Amino acid sequence: MAEAGLGTTDDAYASFSEEEQEIEGELSNRMWNQYVQRYPDADEYPNQYENWWVDGPWEFDFDVTVDHSETISVKANREGNCDIGEIEVTKTPFELALYYDYNKAAEHDYFVAVLDADGELMGFGHQGGSTDEHPITGHDVSEVTVYVCDYMEYMDELKGYYYSSDYEEKAKEKTFKQLLDERCVYSEKVSF
Repeated sequence: MAEAGLGTTDDAYASFSEEEQEIEGELSNRMWNQYVQRYPDADEYPNQYENWWVDGPWEFDFDVTVDHSETISVKANREGNCDIGEIEVTKTPFELALYYDYNKAAEHDYFVAVLDADGELMGFGHQGGSTDEHPITGHDVSEVTVYVCDYMEYMDELKGYYYSSDYEEKAKEKTFKQLLDERCVYSEKVSF
């Protein structure tokens, strides 16, 4: 990147011209191609770089009682205000799961983010398919806000605001919640 005269910080990337974005894309493609040449089986699943095995034989036996008494589901976007379709938000004692049509989200280039009752971004456990799972440890999930954002804008600008080293200082002027409220495609509060 530096050899091509491109900055390597998030701020520099956010201000790339179309030509600079094309150069960065070409560099990324070249890097990926070199990686695949060096590690040809890395593009396969499973592979030795991302997956590990412990040979068995393994035999497990344990009793489990499933308790759904503390599982609560609430529907969001029931009126179809956003092209993503209905979003089911399910809270368990361990996680918050969002079920929605992932294909519609991808088709419209949407990203779904969730803030807890304190306006803090909830981290991801599993994401993709038809479910996004968010661990609830350390979060007040009595009420959450589901945000549907433009995917590129969220990845390139919005999440960088939250994860920036000076976020606490910036939050005195504008919190991440306020920024999402301004820039999201759709949002809805869900109370449990």
